[in-house]
Amino acid sequence: MAAAAIRAITKAIAGKGCAHARLSLARTAELLISHSQQKNNSTSIKMKPSDFSHNIEQTPWGMETRLISAVKIANTPMEWNSASCELSSAEPVWV
Repeated sequence: MAAAAIRAITKAIAGKGCAHARLSLARTAELLISHSQQKNNSTSIKMKPSDFSHNIEQTPWGMETRLISAVKIANTPMEWNSASCELSSAEPVWV
């Protein structure tokens, strides 16, 4: 689903019109669970220092760094409008 959204944005930026995608949450879930799972409680993805932002910030859990974005869009920096906060500490709002 994220790939379809990125493709649509890329197409629009390139001036190639509006993209359409037919997606199904149920089908996506079925595809995800159809892959074999590891049984030894280990992860196949090893995090590296380069996976994290260089900025250190104060959070309710101590000093932390954020993961960097897996996707970059030219001239569009990844940034947050607010600091980390306790889970369920903010009211949901439409922005």
